[in-house]
Formats: sequence, C-alpha cells, structure tokens
Amino acid sequence: MVSMRNAPSRTTAAGNATYASERMSPAAGYLEVCTSSRLHFGLWTLSRQAARRYGGVGAMVTQPRLRLRLEPAAGFGVAGLLADRVGEAACRWSRFYGRPLPDCRLRLLEAPALHVGLGVGTQLALATARLLHAWWNEPLPPPPVLARSVGRGRRSAVGVYGFLGGGLIVESGKSPGEWLSPLEARVFLPDSWRFLLVRPRCERGLCGSDEEEALARCAERGDELAGALAETARTSLLPAARDGNFAAFAQALARYSALAGDCFRFVQGGRYGSEVIRRLVHWLEHQQVPAFGQSSWGPTLFVLMPDQHSAESLAQTIREELPHESLELVITAPANKEAQLLSAGKPSADDCNEP
Repeated sequence: MVSMRNAPSRTTAAGNATYASERMSPAAGYLEVCTSSRLHFGLWTLSRQAARRYGGVGAMVTQPRLRLRLEPAAGFGVAGLLADRVGEAACRWSRFYGRPLPDCRLRLLEAPALHVGLGVGTQLALATARLLHAWWNEPLPPPPVLARSVGRGRRSAVGVYGFLGGGLIVESGKSPGEWLSPLEARVFLPDSWRFLLVRPRCERGLCGSDEEEALARCAERGDELAGALAETARTSLLPAARDGNFAAFAQALARYSALAGDCFRFVQGGRYGSEVIRRLVHWLEHQQVPAFGQSSWGPTLFVLMPDQHSAESLAQTIREELPHESLELVITAPANKEAQLLSAGKPSADDCNEP
C-alpha cells in the first residue's frame, strides 16, 4: 500500500474544526463503486472557431467493468491496480475541496486496460470522487463540479454523464468558460442489443503528448464534418434509439462512425488507427455486419449486433477465420444505469451493471 502525505491538513480555516469528527466511515466494512466502460463514437468538432467545441456521442457498456473499493485504515493510502492513478485522483479531489483525505485505503480491484478507447481514466477518477463523497456522507455535486474536482471532462463529457446515468449519450459541446459540455440527450438502448469489442492485445491508442499534438493538428483543419455528424446524431441515431429500431440505429451508427473516422484520417493513417483493426475491418465488410467503428482513439473496435446469439456467432467466426491475429474479444450489453455504490452485506459486485 502507498501512503499519501500531500493532502491538506485536517484543520480547516473555519473555526479550526476538523473533518475527522464529521466523517461517515463505512459501518459494513467497505464501500465499493462498480462502473461500466465507455464507448465513444466520435467528436463533432475540434475547431477553435466553433461556438461550441467538441460535442459528440457515445454509449456505456457493462463490460469490461471497473471496481474500486474503499476500506477504513489507519491513514490514507492506495493499493491494487493503477495505484498511482487512484492516488492522483484522490489528491486532486482533496485539493479542490481543501479538505483532508480520510483514514481509508482505496484499492482498485478490477479495471480495463488503459488507453484502448474505453474511457478508463474518467471512470476511475469519478469512482474515486464517488467513494470520497460517500465517506463524508455527502450527495454527489452537479456534474460540472464533480468532473472538475478530479480534472475530467475537459473535452468529452460522454464518460461523465455515462457514469451518472448510463445509456446512449449525446452532448452538445462546450462554450468558452464552460468546464463540462451540457447533456443534450440520454437514451437507454434495448438490453438485448450487444456490442462485440475487439482489441489487439498489445496495442494502445494515442495518449498524453501524442494525443494533444494530434488534437491540435485536427483543430487546424476546421469543422467541415461537424454539421454532418451532429445531424446524423440528432435526426437518425437518437430517433432510432428511442424507437428501439435496430436496423435504423445500425445504419445511422455506421454512417456516424465513418464520418468520425474521416475526421482523424490524416492523423492516424485512415479511419482506423491500428493496422490489425484495418485488416479486421476489411474482413468484416464482406460479412454483412450491421455496424462497427473505432472507440475514441482505439484500438478497440466496437461491432453492433442485435442479440447475444449473433454476437457469439460472430466472435467464434473471427476466432476461426483470423487465428493468427492476437485479438481480445468481449461481448457486452448496453449499460442503462449509473455506476453502482455497493457495500459489504449489500448485493454482490458480481451483479453490478448487468442488464
């Protein structure tokens, strides 16, 4: 376990009161947040001249999931997977509120891979904030405050609104001075639909300075596709999702994904950033698959399927037809609820985020 010593003092400026007397430690022994993964179908615009910048569409899916646990301890510390990332999120939260980190241990029990297009950084940071608010027996603040407290939502807001309510998310883009883009629409997708996620095991998408450089290059090219992306989302994707019309939704998602891929073609060498995924896409185009696309910077490819059986059949065919490719395949359902706060003695974390 790693102890954290750079949080604010326990004594506040107001009357020298201490937060320690106000805390609500988990009486059942631990608290746990279980949250979904985020698929991002594509941003609308990166142009600095746009009235609202970014905007976009995405959806939450039940797998892979992330589980973060809080347990009482002699002092604050972090342990388990991605401990440095957990500690960084906790310290950001502490500095934002000017309050000490409590006597507890945060342990990440389960998480998807970082930088593969599943929005792990945002889900991890928000899960950290959720647990710390629960420790102090506080409700969650409004979405912009929650996101800012842990430094998330600077561009896309899909993962923030997905954490708070699940579903298909459409967000409008942010105006100058706004921290978080407003939520334009949330639609719960039919529980029977499936996404097959396909990822080359040893590849990662753009992140850090490479991502910043790529986004800056995209911003210089204007927003010629922004109107088509927003129109497809508003006039095709959303109505089909509300109606539960799989064929219409798949057709709209295929169009949206192609447009989104074209936005980044010149920085990633095509609609898809991975050569392995390009070969897979070439194969899929001959299989009459309803819709597919790259999530965020990839390399994860999502394939929309109407039900569990068809998703399992396609996954098996991929394994048989492309045995030489080192691919991880996950069949997952839409996640139509918020991240779950669990505790010892309550429903098992094995049940969280199941349809």
